Amino acid sequence: IAAFANCANDVFCAADTVINYMTKFRQDCNGDGLVDCEDFAYIHVLGGYGCRGADFPSSPFYSRFSNCRRVLQAAGAP
Repeated sequence: IAAFANCANDVFCAADTVINYMTKFRQDCNGDGLVDCEDFAYIHVLGGYGCRGADFPSSPFYSRFSNCRRVLQAAGAP
């Protein structure tokens, strides 16, 4: 348990953990033929083994995510 707490409290260790998780489970969760930010949102919420075929777009998280993404795209973010 101490190793987890130590890593979670170390920004570099925590970031490496998230990057490794997303790399391991990288997949096209929504079936649009791309692996993009939306797929990583699915993985974040539903997990690496449960992101396909889920009714994620009706969730409150997806609504907030979509709004944020629209604002960023309108501001010129990629």
